[in-house]
Amino acid sequence: MDGTDVAITGVEKLQGDIRLLGIIVFSLWIILFIDHWVFRQRLRRAWGIKPRQTFNPATIILSQLVHNSRQHLFSNSIPLAILGLLTLLPDSRLFWPVTGTITLVDGIGVWYFGKRGEVHFGASGLVMGYFGYVLARGFFQHDTGAVLLAFVVAGFYVGMFKLLVLRKEGISFVSHVSGFVGGLVAAYVISLF
Repeated sequence: MDGTDVAITGVEKLQGDIRLLGIIVFSLWIILFIDHWVFRQRLRRAWGIKPRQTFNPATIILSQLVHNSRQHLFSNSIPLAILGLLTLLPDSRLFWPVTGTITLVDGIGVWYFGKRGEVHFGASGLVMGYFGYVLARGFFQHDTGAVLLAFVVAGFYVGMFKLLVLRKEGISFVSHVSGFVGGLVAAYVISLF
């Protein structure tokens, strides 16, 4: 395999990674429109996490898929695509274990610490999880390139740190924090292997 083959393989991998994230984000938009036009917003109530009520493991996954509005989903779509890509790039095989870890930690955190009587949904916990993962990966794996990337991402997404302390009606503070912690956990666990 010469350098040209490696470059082609790298470009093909990047194209595949972008395609996967495009499918994920596009699917979220389809679900939003189906929920709005077909189910009249009943999916978000059915699929959302209801803190400290009957525990439903399916809602841990399904809650990430539903959003309140186009603005809600739009605010998650771009960072989900960018941070998801940064999670995919180093090793695509780790994407689903990282995503699963973030989703699990976020869902359990929301169920346990969320305000009773509220319904939590949306991909912001996953976005914050990818953010935490990208920031922590280099430190746990002792990878200089990943540490430099973490500093660039932290500088570019400095506003995301505010989401870890922002408490505002309609914004799931506990999902942001739980997702971020899930990203840290994923980075640590993966560094052990």
